[in-house]
Amino acid sequence: MDGIAAIETITRNCYRSFARFRNAELLDDGRIFGVMSHMPIPFFSGIATTNLGADDVVPVMDRFRAQQCPFRWWITPSTRPEGLEAILKANGMRHAYDAPGMAADLTTLDLDVPLAANVTIRQLAHVDEMPHYFTVFIPAFSIPAGDAVVWRDAYEQIGFGDGVAWTHYVAFLDDQPVATTSLLLDGALGGIDNVATLEQARGRGIGAAVTRAAMRYARDHGATQAALQSSDLGYRVYRGLGFVEYCNLRLYDWRPSYQLSSRA
Repeated sequence: MDGIAAIETITRNCYRSFARFRNAELLDDGRIFGVMSHMPIPFFSGIATTNLGADDVVPVMDRFRAQQCPFRWWITPSTRPEGLEAILKANGMRHAYDAPGMAADLTTLDLDVPLAANVTIRQLAHVDEMPHYFTVFIPAFSIPAGDAVVWRDAYEQIGFGDGVAWTHYVAFLDDQPVATTSLLLDGALGGIDNVATLEQARGRGIGAAVTRAAMRYARDHGATQAALQSSDLGYRVYRGLGFVEYCNLRLYDWRPSYQLSSRA
């Protein structure tokens, strides 16, 4: 598939994987695709793609808000209706960030690059190994420490090991965890997510190495493409790994606290 299709597909696949959570509701009626996971942070619920009329947007928002479920709404190249962003803003959603959507052809890349002698990469095999991951992930993304229990619960529900949709990686520098990435594998497409490197370990190629490990796993398990959204910090790294920018992704989110603050 082309790059934009890969980027939009991996967003849908992400939400499809979250539909495995207890009490989750998959939203897929041909006009919208998303999930209401009932997790208490927006990352795990949202709308990936829409083909709606302007009058149909607010009822979708109200479905989440009625259950006080924080959620995200992605605006991608194929999103409809026109003017969706203005509707979301006018009805209480907030712009979270923009990100370049990128994709890479795994069949043409050299992914077998040796690691530095003092760097090791581990694919996590059990939820009890997640503290290594959180040592990097929580501070790198400025995530409230209390949210770690939510992330742990989410990934425990998805599971670990070959045959599971998500795999997680930690890079160690002199036996200390310094970088992470996660891979969502669905057939011929791999999604790269949660790439982070602690500040003191940046500039040594470790973030690239742990991302390459996830890409190699995807390739070795049948994927021909990888897709991701890039941060400003990671953009040059991803370009160096063979990713090409295809589109801009714009993200809005809603939390119950937004509703409370608007009433204050």
